Amino acid sequence: MYFFSPLFGLLLCLSLWVIFPYWGILSFFNFNSILLFCIISLIVYFLLGCGWTSFSKYSSIGSYRSAAQGISYEVRIILILLGFFWLINSFNLYNFFYWQQILPFFLLSFPISVIWLIICLAESNRSPFDFSEGESELVSGFNTEYRSGGFSLIFITEYGSILFLCLFTCVFLGGAGYFYFFRGFLLVFFYIWVRGSFPRLRYDKLILVAWKSILPFVLGFIIFIFALGIFF
Repeated sequence: MYFFSPLFGLLLCLSLWVIFPYWGILSFFNFNSILLFCIISLIVYFLLGCGWTSFSKYSSIGSYRSAAQGISYEVRIILILLGFFWLINSFNLYNFFYWQQILPFFLLSFPISVIWLIICLAESNRSPFDFSEGESELVSGFNTEYRSGGFSLIFITEYGSILFLCLFTCVFLGGAGYFYFFRGFLLVFFYIWVRGSFPRLRYDKLILVAWKSILPFVLGFIIFIFALGIFF
């Protein structure tokens, strides 16, 4: 399990790219968003496996905290996506291209777009929410006991997930356009810019932001989207 856990994380990361809505359709099926939800939820087991099988209390505590952080923000990602799936009346990710040819969802819901970027930063364990690898009292988090190949696989998984989230954000909120890859790399630059600009938050504040600030806002947004879908 110690050697299999990083491979499992890389497998999940590569599986995300199979359902990515390219212009040239690779795997078209109507419920690919359900598969997206399943893969995102399994990433928590990759974190727990890496920490638990290291037989180190520092790695175990780091994996528990990383899993709690991931679950807290996965709930918000799924709720926001469900709101937009209700709006387009489909669970197919490819329909985001067609519904945003006139008006991108970024302009329709600018506040929730900002919340989405914050959630993506926390979900991908980037600054100022990089508690998976940046805890001073945990040495290096869940990957403390990994080295060489295992260490490389863990960070390939992390940066592959960052690229996926950036490109998926451009499709999800920006819609159609041949330059969404360029917009995706601008978001990657945004990740780097945030890392060099803001200090790391405390872990308890991160969880409080998730449950006391972001969750009520997202629930209000879902009520608004449901009303919009019913009356229009």
